[in-house]
Amino acid sequence: MNSICLPSKIYLAVASLGSEQRSEWDEAHASHDGDWCSLIAQWTPEARRAVEIALHDYALASEDARDLLIEISAWSRRLGVWLACRVARQMYPVILTEQPLVNGAIEASERWVLAESTEVECMAAASGAYSIYVTYRGDVERSAFAAYAIAKMPSRAYHSAVSACVNISQSGSTKPELRRRCIFIAEEIAQALDVLAQARSHLEPASGRRWP
Repeated sequence: MNSICLPSKIYLAVASLGSEQRSEWDEAHASHDGDWCSLIAQWTPEARRAVEIALHDYALASEDARDLLIEISAWSRRLGVWLACRVARQMYPVILTEQPLVNGAIEASERWVLAESTEVECMAAASGAYSIYVTYRGDVERSAFAAYAIAKMPSRAYHSAVSACVNISQSGSTKPELRRRCIFIAEEIAQALDVLAQARSHLEPASGRRWP
């Protein structure tokens, strides 16, 4: 169980690197857009590693993946969306292969993280997944609602979305299952930060594209 909130844990991790690193962090994020990962390309390697460890350890100490994803999404919506997609792909690999509209909602959300789709496109993809949700029952129904909810996350409706993502699985949402998903999220942190850093490095000014 975590004794402090996620933003505090991350800030203390960066601050532990020394006053110079802390000052650079404070200066870089003085005018960030509300998503702390929006300036990931400006982080020093030491700060990046400190953030990665803090996120990893926080996830490992968490008991409920729903609460964990909500906290991560509040700190960085892009990171939360990416991790929610990873959870969905881990939960429903076969269904995502068999249901193009369900998979399409997840893919649209992943592309949004990479600045390759818009919130409007994600909402359209969410509608496609919802049409499957109201048509089918069982695992397909649950996976479709998860995809629908995730695709709404870019429009900032992340609290209900991430809860839906991890709450409806094949066996329900027992404490051991929610705990295992926390461990899965912890294992995905490093790769997720790599994805965000690479996406950010390919944006303005070189490409003219901007993170939404």
